[in-house]
Amino acid sequence: LRPPSDRSRAGEEGSTGPSGWRAPPTRLPAVGLFEEGRVTMELALAARMGLAALLGFLVGLERESRGKSAGERTFAIVALGAAGISGLAIMMFPETAGQAVAGVAAGIGFLGVGIIWRAEEGQTRGLTTAASILGVAAIGAVAGVGLYLTAVLATVLALFILEFDRMPGLSGLHRRVTGRTDEEGDGT
Repeated sequence: LRPPSDRSRAGEEGSTGPSGWRAPPTRLPAVGLFEEGRVTMELALAARMGLAALLGFLVGLERESRGKSAGERTFAIVALGAAGISGLAIMMFPETAGQAVAGVAAGIGFLGVGIIWRAEEGQTRGLTTAASILGVAAIGAVAGVGLYLTAVLATVLALFILEFDRMPGLSGLHRRVTGRTDEEGDGT
């Protein structure tokens, strides 16, 4: 969904460079309170954010079940925020939406750095949780731009990756390949 096309957007009449790049608008597009299509647009964005939060919550449950520092609420909020930012960008500022998604990735990078720490014995901890946060942000961004099936499939894949060593039949393969038992963990 995009806002109605009769809105004026500042900066669209400007000149473009040889690569077709156009300067971002200098002001926000007008969004009237009773403008046609506004409620539909807002409901679509809210649904995208809700789906992202649900998918993030599911991945967070896996991390919580392993006693990790970031759990279901953290993951749900990260996915919700990523969906909100990317959904708003694609709906209201389609010309510069990529910049908003890049901003989400950069912000999540800072959050991930805060999760990673080094234990006394020198082993790095929190890498899988930090990577999971990045993955959930990507899932949120994908849901935010309206790629629902992709978001659901990415969630299933993330859960498969995180639960691989607990799945019957596959856990034995995991132990043989890594040489670790379930009690030793993976340093996450």
